Amino acid sequence: MNEFLRKIGLIDSFQIELPMDKSDFVETLIVNLDEPGPGFFEAFSTNNKAYKGTVKNDGFEMRQKRKLTARATSLSIRGKFQQVGKNLIAEVTLNGFHWLMIPYYIILLIVYFFAFGFFFFASAAEEFRMIGLLFLSVHAALMLVVPYFRIRRGMRKTKYDLERDLHFMMKDKFTSGN
Repeated sequence: MNEFLRKIGLIDSFQIELPMDKSDFVETLIVNLDEPGPGFFEAFSTNNKAYKGTVKNDGFEMRQKRKLTARATSLSIRGKFQQVGKNLIAEVTLNGFHWLMIPYYIILLIVYFFAFGFFFFASAAEEFRMIGLLFLSVHAALMLVVPYFRIRRGMRKTKYDLERDLHFMMKDKFTSGN
């Protein structure tokens, strides 16, 4: 399943190289992460932390916090990091696929299967049948394809934001005098 999701672009992996020590990275990341957990009201949060998650000694797991004005995305961000000389290399994996998409697509396929069957076998007027099939085809295409493109766009945006935020977090660590 993961290989299929990689092929269609719903899972992406990349490396980020940062010129810092592993312990400084862990400390800075912990300071900039909010506690994980169900946050029904996290869009109304007053702190400036953009991510929720946990950090361990060799990796992290986080996601972007929901914002009031942003569309809901639930991309998970996982990473492992290691010290190579004076640089820290973080292997990051973005996963845009959520398990709730499976029932969504199954239900849609069942509904459209019955709807197309109704239009093919109904004894309606020919012009009504063609208009109905055209409308149903366009509607099915939008309902099946739009979520995929929204997730792909969210993945590109999250990748860009994460790279930028990590570099700024680490830059702030060194410019603050620590």
